Amino acid sequence: MDVRVVFSDLDGTLLATDKTLSPRTRRALVELGEQGIEFVPCSGRALTGIPEELLSLDACHYAVCSNGAKILRVEDGETLHEVLLGACRARQLWERVRTLDVTFDIFADGKIWSSRPAFERMDSFGIDAYTLKAVKGFRTVTDETCDEILDRLERDGGKVERVTLFWHTEEDRDAVIAAIGEDPTLAWTTSVPHDIEVLDCGCSKGAALRWLCGHLGIPIEDSLAFGDGLNDAPLLAAAGLGVAMENAELETKAAADIVCPSNDEDGVAQTLEHLLEKR
Repeated sequence: MDVRVVFSDLDGTLLATDKTLSPRTRRALVELGEQGIEFVPCSGRALTGIPEELLSLDACHYAVCSNGAKILRVEDGETLHEVLLGACRARQLWERVRTLDVTFDIFADGKIWSSRPAFERMDSFGIDAYTLKAVKGFRTVTDETCDEILDRLERDGGKVERVTLFWHTEEDRDAVIAAIGEDPTLAWTTSVPHDIEVLDCGCSKGAALRWLCGHLGIPIEDSLAFGDGLNDAPLLAAAGLGVAMENAELETKAAADIVCPSNDEDGVAQTLEHLLEKR
């Protein structure tokens, strides 16, 4: 295939388990730029969570954030396309889940707003140490309640991209899913243990890939995508060639065309090296 654009998830895919970018993977990404191939980080993270060492690559001109809720141009941060959850639907969902033992983090305007009491409980959700450090590091902590955060965003015209809820018990998880199901315009996915990520039903990494390929005039069959989580399954299904990591979820592997070595074995780099050698 004639690869012209590469989309890649970050956590569990491009990055090692300790959240670092290996020298081998960095070299492969530099080679993409030298060969005129676009590289697009495609993450559930907000823009502030995407490492600068990726955004500064010569191959990186665009970023897909919040599971496809926003597509941005890296050079100036301009939003090219967005499929927002919005403050109104976020508030309605909050009203349906507020009595449950869950957190409610709000992704808006490239940040993740977390009320302090919820943030201080993050250690209790059984998240591995590396992921926990990243999750906590990306959040903007405030003494505002969820109601007050949503009030401020509505008042100031803030654009709510999505929300993430962390849960302790399966009963609370099922109750959250049921609450999401009360609004047919919502969808959910997951990428971290004990989290549920809520977004507009038309929003996914796969939809973002299709939109950006169209925007750039690149045939979808010339796109390559890597992923590991359930939120990556639509991305791999949409790509010209979808590549699941060996450490990927079974559903994500089923959506892929091929499986490559794990993230800790530089699976992305190995695959890119093979393709670039063919070019």
